[in-house]
Amino acid sequence: MIFGGSHRRYQGAVWFLRHLIPNILGPLLVMETIAIPGYIFLEATLSFIGQGVNISGKGGTRGFELPSWGVMIRDGYPGLRTSPYLVLLPSIALTLLTLGFNFMGDGLRDALDPTSRNKR
Repeated sequence: MIFGGSHRRYQGAVWFLRHLIPNILGPLLVMETIAIPGYIFLEATLSFIGQGVNISGKGGTRGFELPSWGVMIRDGYPGLRTSPYLVLLPSIALTLLTLGFNFMGDGLRDALDPTSRNKR
């Protein structure tokens, strides 16, 4: 009879929690922070062309669309000559949000990347 197999499994779990998870969290956090603007632009693009998120009404009616920057830009597009702010304000907000997430991801990468610490 062999004893101690469970002890080795326990050591593997401790190694996993102590060494692997902390080294994965930094790059994963940075990767997702940089990927979020792509998700936001995808949703805005799909909403702009009419394929975004909508809630079906009762009895099979079309329902209504959720507020989205893509929907706001699309709704303001016909009146672009008379009221350009209806397109410009959601577009500027979308751009600022994207830049903010990109700068935050870049800052997190600089703060959490162990190889960049040696270059300072």
